[in-house]
Amino acid sequence: EYLVRLGAHDRGDDAQRIEVLEMLRHGMRIDGKELLPAQAAWINADQLKVILVQGMHRQLRKMIDRVGASVKALK
Repeated sequence: EYLVRLGAHDRGDDAQRIEVLEMLRHGMRIDGKELLPAQAAWINADQLKVILVQGMHRQLRKMIDRVGASVKALK
């Protein structure tokens, strides 16, 4: 379970925020591997809560990059 703070320029509008959640929840392919869907929810305007069910090296950072955002802080 992670708290992800995004960079200020990555927050987007409501439609973009919904799209980010859909992409994270759907699952994606990274480094040639199919990832399982993640649980994701916005905590506030610049912070996501993400729960992963698998642990690929730097998986969450790669997922956030794939949705067009950047990780400012990860806890």
